[in-house]
Amino acid sequence: MEDAAYYLSEGTITLAFLVVAIRLLHRSLSTHAPPERLLGASFLLWGLSYPLYDIPYAVGVDELVMAPFANASRISWQTGTALMALFVKQTFRKRDGRATWIVVAVAALLFAGGIGSVWVGDYGGDYPLSNPWWWLEWLGSVTPTIWISMEASVYYLKLRQHRWLGEGDALLCNRMRLWCIAGVCWALVECVAAVQYIVFELTTRWLASLSFTLALLELSGVGLVWLVFYPPHAYRRWINRPTLSHARAA
Repeated sequence: MEDAAYYLSEGTITLAFLVVAIRLLHRSLSTHAPPERLLGASFLLWGLSYPLYDIPYAVGVDELVMAPFANASRISWQTGTALMALFVKQTFRKRDGRATWIVVAVAALLFAGGIGSVWVGDYGGDYPLSNPWWWLEWLGSVTPTIWISMEASVYYLKLRQHRWLGEGDALLCNRMRLWCIAGVCWALVECVAAVQYIVFELTTRWLASLSFTLALLELSGVGLVWLVFYPPHAYRRWINRPTLSHARAA
């Protein structure tokens, strides 16, 4: 039951990441917008990291054969996360030199944690209790999710004030709110994943409840990003509807 739930959730997440990644990368070809290209590449690498890790386990190959796939999955995830940090900088802090150091710090944490884990023999990053390097990588993974949520919340509050005065772009304000919630979802993914890996190290089992929780959080984040870039017409109309604040301003 646990294994079936795990592979089902992982497959669903993979599909969602790849679908949105392809749409974003295709869109970036016409818009030439670096943020869309960075986010699309990040999602693509995140999506590929799941099957690279899961397929060898599902097939039951020898551990020596499994190690290269685990390393490839890890590099794919780390690179995607570093690109996510760069996306946050390009979107919210494009001209802020200090933000560059956050991106550098995220990349350093990710790759130091990965190299350290390989050094101690934890090729797949499965053993947070016995591998202290695991937590460096985890910190590098969770930082961009918190960062994007904080940046978006600041912009959202500013735009919300303008909206109460009957000014500003309702859709842009809503996009900032969606980014904030997506960041929270992904931060929770990292926290739940940490618990899942701890349980796995103690029991060698993936808990079905945690697998479904991870899938729900991941899909929620991806779905919110879809709304940011591809809001349906009905959704746009609902966001742009007249509000009480507009009535008072009038």
